[in-house]
Amino acid sequence: MNKPVHVVSVLHLSESHLAQLRSVSPRLVVQQHALPSEEQWLRASEQQFAEVLSPETEILYTHTAPFDVRLTPKLRWVQVDSAGVNLLHNTPLWKSDIPITSANGVHTVQIAEYVLTMLLAHAHRLPLASRLQQRAEWASGQQLEAFVTPEIRGKTLGVVGYGAIGRQVARRPRITFEQADAVYHRQSGIVGHAPTCLPRQHRARGVDRSERTHRGTSGTTARRGGPRCHRS
Repeated sequence: MNKPVHVVSVLHLSESHLAQLRSVSPRLVVQQHALPSEEQWLRASEQQFAEVLSPETEILYTHTAPFDVRLTPKLRWVQVDSAGVNLLHNTPLWKSDIPITSANGVHTVQIAEYVLTMLLAHAHRLPLASRLQQRAEWASGQQLEAFVTPEIRGKTLGVVGYGAIGRQVARRPRITFEQADAVYHRQSGIVGHAPTCLPRQHRARGVDRSERTHRGTSGTTARRGGPRCHRS
């Protein structure tokens, strides 16, 4: 029962993080073999993998794992530092029975705040204001009219994709928005104020609220792969 558990991190951890990890149990033997970059990890030869991953490795902390699992016959848990595990798809590790866990939810607060920032910026035409400022111009005519925007207070915020990020977005704005509606399935991967911003194929799959939102509604999407802003 007192056998050591060999843990290897190929990501850089600070000394305080390593100490915290080791404090979990005296059985943990934690080693760090941080590679300078993800590119080097992806291009590493079998010999380099063999130098980093010993046959005794039982737990691996990494970002991706493009190595032959036969190098680690005792490996029984892989933890990645990202919210998703898409970089492991179709690797030998992915095809094995070794459990893989992610840091799902680690970015939810930051992304939720970003979503609200973009919604407020979009609603009050801050991108236009920024362009005018960069050109040292005063708004006039139709530009000036664009800044006459309704208040967000009392509006309804629709959250499309009610996963970890969507739930955090719905919690944040209640001091501003009158209501936060959750619509559509979390697999959509989209968080939005405007269901009308969705492509037609998404609307056809059940977001009936899109028929009741008016043109001019603003929205933003947040997902792995980069955010996007929309106006209907």
